Amino acid sequence: MVSGAALMVFLNGTLKSGIETVLDLVDFDEHLKDVDIVVTGEGATDWQSVFGKVMQGVGVHCKKRHIPAVAIVGSMGSGAEDIFDYGIESIITTVNNIMPLSDALNHAEELYLGAARRMFRLLKSRNADALTNKLLYFMIFLNELDHLTNGSTLCSAAIRD
Repeated sequence: MVSGAALMVFLNGTLKSGIETVLDLVDFDEHLKDVDIVVTGEGATDWQSVFGKVMQGVGVHCKKRHIPAVAIVGSMGSGAEDIFDYGIESIITTVNNIMPLSDALNHAEELYLGAARRMFRLLKSRNADALTNKLLYFMIFLNELDHLTNGSTLCSAAIRD
């Protein structure tokens, strides 16, 4: 087995985190041009979310460009707020009532839709003009949709005037 260090030494390779590789592959920075806000998320956000996971990578790229990023998540665990240091401005949870995990997973699509509607209502109430500009709506469903699709799902759509 060849290690990352061996590739770096003998083939002038570089080590890059998984999320950085994915963001490069989808040309994420190019998609950020003229964007007012980015919405990202994951199934469960906790202290691990700042260690090369999707929200951390998206947040860092947005922060570098002074673009606010918000997250819609299935749940928040210990240390979830640490993500704020990496460009995520706010976190909105999908679960809107006390429910078993199985119910949250079975209703993930409608729960995420409800959370997105609440988030956009809040944004619209604060500054409707900002939402009339180009908007990148970048949702990443990991844990909840992973259960539904037997693998991670990445959804991306641009909403533009």
